[in-house]
Amino acid sequence: MVLPDFDELRRQKAKLIGKSSSSGSSSSSAKKTASEKNKPLEFSCKKAVHVPRPRGQGLTVKSSKSANTADPRFNPEVSGGFHSGRFADDFSFLDDYRQSERSEMKQRLSSRKTSEEEKQDIERQLTRMESQDIARKRASIESSVRDELRTRERDLIEKTGKKAYFHPRSMVKKIIQDRQETDLRKSGKWEQFNAKKERRQVAKERATSSMPPRSRRVVEV
Repeated sequence: MVLPDFDELRRQKAKLIGKSSSSGSSSSSAKKTASEKNKPLEFSCKKAVHVPRPRGQGLTVKSSKSANTADPRFNPEVSGGFHSGRFADDFSFLDDYRQSERSEMKQRLSSRKTSEEEKQDIERQLTRMESQDIARKRASIESSVRDELRTRERDLIEKTGKKAYFHPRSMVKKIIQDRQETDLRKSGKWEQFNAKKERRQVAKERATSSMPPRSRRVVEV
């Protein structure tokens, strides 16, 4: 029986171990290179992120927390302030539209094909439109009077250096009433207007006196 050569076996084993280790290291390095290819650059979260600042002195960058968003339509620095006279001039075409709509409703009201319910509805709409026209006319007159008083006060401040005075609404109403009375007297309609006003006041007092006081009202169950 021939005994194996232990030295030869030891050398062959060492060769096999060396080949396996070299092949494993080369494959792992190849895999590492393929995984890191085109990989984004990573930063540590422990370091502060650099914020680019504009060039110049005295300029600061506001943080996103302090930044406030605003609608430019309601910003007077961008869109300007509201002027009632200018607004009325820009939308004056609506008056022609209301006039045509009112004439059309009156034609429907006089038509025989219109039912009684529709006629009542049209009458209510016409009454509401007339009251809205009266309110718009009053607001326009009040705005024009305020503009006149403001212009006169500005001229006096520039010429004499007086302090600014803001006219109250009661004074504006008194000026409007005086002008209305002057116009009615010139046209000869002042007596008619005054008589109508007195009849309206009497009817209002009569309706108020006919109502029982709250303490004497009896609620029927």
